[in-house]
Amino acid sequence: MAHSVEVLFDARTEAAVREQWRVLDDAGLPSQSRVTSATNRPHLTLLAARFIDPGVDEPLRGLRDLLPLECVLGAPLV
Repeated sequence: MAHSVEVLFDARTEAAVREQWRVLDDAGLPSQSRVTSATNRPHLTLLAARFIDPGVDEPLRGLRDLLPLECVLGAPLV
């Protein structure tokens, strides 16, 4: 089973991302808007692994004190 550490967006940002998904879909481009699973939610994956030790749960809880984080959504840059 895969595990991940993810950050979820506030309602306003989630709505903006979903709107971009809709724009892509309307243009006939691949988009997450067609994935209707209840778990298909805009998010930022910080870490993905086959297994994440439960021992990291407590240190990760401390990150909540850093929230909210400001982020800018846009085209990928290299």
